[in-house]
Amino acid sequence: MEADADGLFDGYGNPPCPLCGTNGRDPSDYGDFACPHCKHEWRNYGNGGLVLGMWPSCRKCGTAAVEA
Repeated sequence: MEADADGLFDGYGNPPCPLCGTNGRDPSDYGDFACPHCKHEWRNYGNGGLVLGMWPSCRKCGTAAVEA
């Protein structure tokens, strides 16, 4: 499997680990997010922190996140 132009593998983040088969995570490819409502902050890995190109929702209250 080869990386796309944006570094993704068929649009789905990092390639599977050759040893265990689970999807890998590149520690240098992340996004920091914060909730404007409850102020919860978190970090998502892969594709700049976006999941399949979609902006994340807060894990605590479900409000659309902003970039931290």
